[in-house]
Amino acid sequence: MSSASNRRPRRLGNSGVTSLEFAIIAVTFMTLVIGCMDLGRYYIIEHSLRAFTSEAARAALVDNSLSANGIVSGQTGVASLTNIVPFLDPSLLTLSITQNRFPSSTPITITVTATYQFTAFSPIWAALTGTLTDTTKITY
Repeated sequence: MSSASNRRPRRLGNSGVTSLEFAIIAVTFMTLVIGCMDLGRYYIIEHSLRAFTSEAARAALVDNSLSANGIVSGQTGVASLTNIVPFLDPSLLTLSITQNRFPSSTPITITVTATYQFTAFSPIWAALTGTLTDTTKITY
């Protein structure tokens, strides 16, 4: 047998297929991963806003001077409450505390409303960008 008959034909045109497939899959996968992280960040901020509102309502129930301030933004009252929610940026947070005092025979209601300006990093979740609002009412 000659060596010419044992040679396999050389395949041409397949030199960059693996790199191209990896690039397509990597871009899709990274977009999905970043989108999932952004969605998780949205839910963490939403939960932190609920916890912040609950703690602010509890603090307003204990401290009447806090509920007399009305809208509290970037002040020491908010700063002390934001220690329990490290995922919230205090500069994007607004807290409104109202307390209605009727005659002593009716219950007193404290209403705490917190708003937070959320911006999504990923364009996938651009619909989530906006203001998150949570309200808590305590009647006693």
